[in-house]
Amino acid sequence: MLKLRHLSANIDEPESLQEVLDLVKLINFQGCSTLEKVVFSVNFDLKEFFPNFHHHFNPSLRIATVKQLTFNPQSVDESLGREEISAVHIRVCEAAKRRFNNFNRNISEYLTDTIQTVQLTVRSIFMIKYVSNAFNFITDLYVQQLISTVLKMYAINNAPMFQQLKKLKKCHVNVMVMSDEDWHYFKIQGPLIVNEKFKDMTEVKFVFKNYSEAFEVTKMPFGRSVSKLIEVHKSS
Repeated sequence: MLKLRHLSANIDEPESLQEVLDLVKLINFQGCSTLEKVVFSVNFDLKEFFPNFHHHFNPSLRIATVKQLTFNPQSVDESLGREEISAVHIRVCEAAKRRFNNFNRNISEYLTDTIQTVQLTVRSIFMIKYVSNAFNFITDLYVQQLISTVLKMYAINNAPMFQQLKKLKKCHVNVMVMSDEDWHYFKIQGPLIVNEKFKDMTEVKFVFKNYSEAFEVTKMPFGRSVSKLIEVHKSS
């Protein structure tokens, strides 16, 4: 297997399917007869494979982005198909919540079980509902902000959190702690919540922040949670 990605921050990943094909043509795979898998990091809209994808959306919203292609270099000719998509990123933005119903209804047209990684980024956990038909595909979840009182309610009531995401392998949640009481509560209960609310196979990171302090609770697959203080990055 060969992984192709740009290591320099000054070089962008391919932003169109044609750009990927042009780059592939520059590489001589003829001398690599045993190479059967190439993983190519990319960054372009799903419309490259589904021309009608933006029929109901503003193209600038970038709802779903192809992040990785995987293909056999010995069989690539003049095109790459949707079956080569191996990673997709879905972003549920505040500006397009009402428009996600169409995307959610037709999600099976865009996602398949052959896609190894489906990342979902949401502002809050309540926005997950806008992609409910994608629950069986999502592998990576990033929640930008979860208010501590909401998380505390889930914990106290022993309510399920992300159990509907059957394939979840990675989960990163930022928690905004609203009171000293909640801060002390999660210093003790945070590691227990991470241990109890997620499947063993899931890699988890919860970052708890108040106005001056922060700590994170992490858990590796089939491991136990670990808690540590971290530096707070203040904007200038």
